[in-house]
Amino acid sequence: MDQDAFGRRLAEVLEQERRDGPMPEGWLWWLSYVDPERAAPPGEQVPGGPGFLGVVVVEAPGPVHATVRASELGLNPGGEAKMFAVPAADVPPEYRYRLLSFAEAQHVNSLTAGD
Repeated sequence: MDQDAFGRRLAEVLEQERRDGPMPEGWLWWLSYVDPERAAPPGEQVPGGPGFLGVVVVEAPGPVHATVRASELGLNPGGEAKMFAVPAADVPPEYRYRLLSFAEAQHVNSLTAGD
């Protein structure tokens, strides 16, 4: 797919997310970035291993918007992103809209581990 075709397809997907409606209020997107070239083989991977690039938490209407927003903010470290929605109450404001280290991401996870 050439750059023009990619741009057209991205615009279509973003419009579809807008039409589908935004995420319900009180939810954020958690994007975990990894460099598959630096990651250990699947059977040897560990959390925070050599392929881990960071986590970004942003508010966005959908997952594609979230990745675009992270990039626009200069927070996308490259690689591939795995993303999922998380309750905003689970992520303190100081851990949003910045690239988190593995230790910071683990800390955020630990805040709700007892729930």
